[in-house]
Amino acid sequence: MANENAGALCQVLHLRAGSTRVPKVLTLLYRFQGFRRKHGWLGTIQKICGNPRRGTGYYKPVQQAIPVCEPASQLRPGDWVEVKSYAEICQTLDQDQRHRGMLFMPEMADYCGKKLQVYKNVERILLEDTREVRRLRNTVLLSGSTCSGLSVGCDRSCFHFWRDVWLRRIDTPESES
Repeated sequence: MANENAGALCQVLHLRAGSTRVPKVLTLLYRFQGFRRKHGWLGTIQKICGNPRRGTGYYKPVQQAIPVCEPASQLRPGDWVEVKSYAEICQTLDQDQRHRGMLFMPEMADYCGKKLQVYKNVERILLEDTREVRRLRNTVLLSGSTCSGLSVGCDRSCFHFWRDVWLRRIDTPESES
């Protein structure tokens, strides 16, 4: 019974709503870079162009998507932030507990008022089910902020995705614990 509502409480399952589509051209470029690192130039050309005898390859017609221009995140790895109070965060959320599609999980409320360090900016993600590359804006990962999975029965320990509006930049705290 608890697992029936599990999908509603996991950020990873709802990343499509909190991200924008990357143009197919860039998706192919990211794949090209990965192939080149793994297989070298010759292997990459064969992988992309395919084998003419077998008719394989990755080339497909590309549809251009119009990119959405938004300011980049002002937070950088190593910056210290304080998670805003739950009341302040609730003011940024819609009726589905989301900010621009990104779900604020109830478990994330435990971090309200805590001082954490920015681990990484998140600009692109790969959806595991569709292998689609998606773009995230103004989103960071915080050191020590991982999902316990207790509410959904999951052992993945994924990072929580934090929007910049949920965080307040601070100077280095006096007591780093």
